[in-house]
Amino acid sequence: MSVIARPITSRRLRLSQPDPFGDTAAAPEGFIYRDDVISADEEAALIQEIQRLPFKPFEFQGYLGKRQIVSFGWKYDFDRKTLRSNSPLPDFLMSLRATAAAFASLAPEDLQQILIN
Repeated sequence: MSVIARPITSRRLRLSQPDPFGDTAAAPEGFIYRDDVISADEEAALIQEIQRLPFKPFEFQGYLGKRQIVSFGWKYDFDRKTLRSNSPLPDFLMSLRATAAAFASLAPEDLQQILIN
């Protein structure tokens, strides 16, 4: 028996799934997208800092996920089923937190947890 795998083309994707960054009229309720929330320079600086972080495999009920994460502020302990305090938010993320809070009409202090995948 032979199996032929055919790649999904962008044309086929458009037929089955709306582009969440294109026509926002088709987006889920509450979804807001805006280009250039941060500048290219801010993005480059964030990437540089993120590359230095100590990523670890995602742990879930005794298993390691196939993704690497770093968490700041709060962390959910799946083994104990509880939320616990984690490493404080680093200085390089404070500006991004303020930008995200302004975008969401929140106070920066309302955003207390950052998970980077």
